[in-house]
Amino acid sequence: MVDVSGTATTKKVSLANIVNLANVGNLRAANNLADLADASSARGNLGLGTAATSASTDFSPAFYNIVTKTGSYTLTNAENGKVIFCNSSGRIDITVPSGLTSGFSCRVVQGGVGRVRFVASSTTINGYTSGSDAPNAVIGLHGVADLVPTGTNIYSLHGDITFLYVYQNANSISLDGTDDNIVLATSSDFDTTSAFTISAWVNPTALTNYEHVWSRFSSSHTQFYITPSGNLTLTVDRVSFPASTGTVSTGSWQHIAVSWQSGTGATAFYINGSAAGTGTNTTTLSSGTTKVTIGTKATPSGSNFFNGLMDEVALFNSVLSASQISNIYKGETNGGSGGTNGVPGDLATFSPLGWWRMGDDDGATGTTITDQGSGGNNGTLTNGPTFSTDVP
Repeated sequence: MVDVSGTATTKKVSLANIVNLANVGNLRAANNLADLADASSARGNLGLGTAATSASTDFSPAFYNIVTKTGSYTLTNAENGKVIFCNSSGRIDITVPSGLTSGFSCRVVQGGVGRVRFVASSTTINGYTSGSDAPNAVIGLHGVADLVPTGTNIYSLHGDITFLYVYQNANSISLDGTDDNIVLATSSDFDTTSAFTISAWVNPTALTNYEHVWSRFSSSHTQFYITPSGNLTLTVDRVSFPASTGTVSTGSWQHIAVSWQSGTGATAFYINGSAAGTGTNTTTLSSGTTKVTIGTKATPSGSNFFNGLMDEVALFNSVLSASQISNIYKGETNGGSGGTNGVPGDLATFSPLGWWRMGDDDGATGTTITDQGSGGNNGTLTNGPTFSTDVP
């Protein structure tokens, strides 16, 4: 800018006059703006209050919008518009409840090596299957997801979303005691097992026969069944063990299990997570499996059919300990974690060779029972077993 000279009636236009006359919002260019470089002067000249001299204090509320969570959490209105930083080596559940303020939104970031799962509670989250016991949307390490409203108690989830299988038990299989059974794919997996544990949930309608739970036919029979008196019995290659000391009753769900070790022949029975007797038999498990069944005696024709409901049948190629059997009854993981007595849990951490969930992984339709164990020996419903929603 340069000065412009004028007549006596025209005010001189100068830089100094402009600065003096154009005092807008405390912004002055006096002293060639040098005073803005000084924090105490800038505070007043820029109208920033104390910001220029105490930024670390004045701007810290921006960081209050980041909240850290190390465990599962249900959202509240306090998280509206904030970033939820999750930091855990395990899974964190973020529950989205009903009744949050209109327009509620938030961003979730996963900083730990675990995962964050979003759970709907009386709400709808579009873009994934909601519910605490269904496949749920998750984000992994360094993942980011935004929860935005699309209606009352309705949200959309966008970001680094994958899906997590979460155990649920909604189905069992009903066997009529006449000819219903499940035939498993014949596999050498059942030949090489020198030690095993068989686990199952049963709800017998009647105990008028030898109610076979598991059976393998080779040159001889290996069978796990319930006697008419309710005792558990294991036969290895036609050699029977003493029956269990405890008994199974009709009309209710019970967990039963048996373990066997070759060489020593040590056998242990369990009912509802508790020891129910032991036995010893050093018979060698024969090879050459030709038929394996659930719910009947595995022979070329079959007999001694189970009458009632059966669920969560599993075969392990090892001897599970008493505490592990107890954990299965409690619905806990292999290490023991937060189950409920008499309610099945996820057996994946026990590494079963075979695990037949009786409809839960097959939509409770069709004739295939998918093996969720490592063996991949699917079962085929034979002679008309039906799915039931009566579960332990």
